Amino acid sequence: RGKANTIARLLQDKSLDDDLRAKLQRLETQKRVALDAEDYGRALEIKRAAEALLANKQHEHLHQVQLQPQKPVPGGIPLSEVAHHNKPHDCWVALNGVVYDLTDSLLHHPEQRNAILAWAGRDATAMWNKIPGRFPSSTWMEYFMRPEARMGEVGPEPKAEPTEEQIRQLQDELRRLEGPSEEDIQAFKAAASKVPGAADGPKLSEEARFPKLREVSAGKDLPFFTRAEVAKHKGPVGGPAGTEPFMILHNRVYDLRPLIGNHPGGDEILLSRAGTDATQDFEVFEHSEKARVQRDRDMLVGQLVPAECTDWAAQAVS
Repeated sequence: RGKANTIARLLQDKSLDDDLRAKLQRLETQKRVALDAEDYGRALEIKRAAEALLANKQHEHLHQVQLQPQKPVPGGIPLSEVAHHNKPHDCWVALNGVVYDLTDSLLHHPEQRNAILAWAGRDATAMWNKIPGRFPSSTWMEYFMRPEARMGEVGPEPKAEPTEEQIRQLQDELRRLEGPSEEDIQAFKAAASKVPGAADGPKLSEEARFPKLREVSAGKDLPFFTRAEVAKHKGPVGGPAGTEPFMILHNRVYDLRPLIGNHPGGDEILLSRAGTDATQDFEVFEHSEKARVQRDRDMLVGQLVPAECTDWAAQAVS
C-alpha cells in the first residue's frame, strides 16, 4: 500500500503511531483555529512545526508528504504538488512555467489577498496581463514579486500507480461527503480552547454579520434539498436536467451557472466544488455584503433540510 502524501491522509492511517497522531492532530486543529481567526502568520508557524515533526528521521519513512523544499527545486515542481498549497498560510502559484510561494505576499499585502487566493494551488498563466496592474501581471511582478518567492520551474508529473491514486481520490471524496467525525470535532474543540486568541474569531452567523441578506430571502418559499441531492448537481453546464452545478454555502443551495465565465478565479475552481459544501472555502475570501446580496439575488435556489444544517455560529464560538 502506498504511503500517505498529505497530512490529512496520514491521520487516516490506522497503523500510525498514536503519539505522532496526537501531535499531528493537535497541530492541525490549532492551525484550523488560527485560520478561523484569520491569523495566517500563526497558521504558517504551526504548518512549519508540523513539517519539522514529519522531517524527523524517526518519522520520515512513514509518509510521502511533500515538505517545504529547498529553493530552487531540482527537476522542477509538478502541478499536482502545487495543488496541495492552496491556503492563505501556504500559497503557491504557477506562472509562466515557474512556481512561486506567495504566502508572504498574502501576509504583507492583505489588500491583494483575493486576487492571489483565486489562483492558489493552480497555474495562473492563462490570466497573465489580462488585468494590468493586478495579479497576475508584469506590473504586479515588477512591484511586488520578491526573488526569494521563486520555488523553481514547473516540472513533469511523477508516474503514479493508477489504482493507488484512485483509492486516494475515493478516500478524499468519502471524507468530503461524510464531513468531520465526532473525534475530529472533539479534538478541534479541545485544541481551540488552548489556542491564544481563538476566542477573537468571528462568532456570528452570516446573516447576523450581513443583515441585508434577510431582506433578499424574506417571503421566499425556498425548496429543501438534502446534501445527497445537491451532490448530484456537479454539472457540466448544459448537461442533463438534475445535474446543473449547485453549491452549498451557509446551509443554502446556489446555482453556479450565473457565475460561469465571470468568476475571478476561473470556471475550473468553481466547478471543482460543484455538488459540495464550500462554506469554509468561501469564507477564506473577503466577500463584501454587497457581493453576498448579489449572490443571493442571482443564484439562491434552495436550502438544506433542517436535519442536515450546520450551525456555523455555534462552531465559530466553540
